[in-house]
Amino acid sequence: MSGTQETALTLARELSGAGEAEEALLELLCQAAEQQWEKRLRPGMTTEDCGKAALWRRACGARRNG
Repeated sequence: MSGTQETALTLARELSGAGEAEEALLELLCQAAEQQWEKRLRPGMTTEDCGKAALWRRACGARRNG
């Protein structure tokens, strides 16, 4: 897991109040949110180009889907 993914997971954990029992599910939700986010980017853009906005979007997406 990259540092960016770990940060998004940490944010999602804090936003959702998920405990250790939900950790694996939350990680899957973060991955799904990241994939959805990447599909919405303009051609040639990466999530790294979006900086902290991408982290926030992933974390909120995981929380909303959870």
